Amino acid sequence: MAAGIYPDVVAAQKALGSGFAETYTPQPARVADYAARYRQYQAFAQFVESTVDPAGPRADKSEPATRGLTESTVPPTI
Repeated sequence: MAAGIYPDVVAAQKALGSGFAETYTPQPARVADYAARYRQYQAFAQFVESTVDPAGPRADKSEPATRGLTESTVPPTI
């Protein structure tokens, strides 16, 4: 385009694009397993977001790093 090699963006994409090497399709037999793992991931992510200070590392090192963590707040082992 800018160098005059291709007349337009579509022509450049066709000439330079690599296309797709493979196509992946879902495996119906694994859907339930993946759904369960995704729920575990979501629970863990919610736990981390609720306990990690978005402001970054603690400036006050006098308080233990485990503040707020109890058996009831830690999600089950994945």
